[in-house]
Amino acid sequence: MEKIPSGVKVIAVLYYISAALLFIFGILAMALPGIVPLPAPFAVAQGVIIILGLFMLLLAVLSFFIARGLWKGRQWAYFLAILLAVLGLINNIAGFFLNGYNHAALIMLVVNAAIASYLMFDKNAKAAFLKKK
Repeated sequence: MEKIPSGVKVIAVLYYISAALLFIFGILAMALPGIVPLPAPFAVAQGVIIILGLFMLLLAVLSFFIARGLWKGRQWAYFLAILLAVLGLINNIAGFFLNGYNHAALIMLVVNAAIASYLMFDKNAKAAFLKKK
């Protein structure tokens, strides 16, 4: 088995952290409508918040499995991590045009660009996941 590069392990740790945060915020989003009741005109907003919480939980599970797959050198996790980083880049760039500049979007743009470029162009990362058969 090919040794997993340190950079890939750092990315895996970032995915584990992301999974934990998404799980916490997903649970909070789902519990919020029960904790803070909104007036009747905002009942639709409660449903949207619950759906958002479910989506966060789904992303938390996905992030956890990507992190685990990267740590273990699974090729599917490598491709999913690249896909999510590229989708994140597209989202960040679109956000700049639609919402204007903000520091959080810039940080996420840099993180997504770093992850995508490292996984796609680093020879050790590619060698660890793109094994010749």
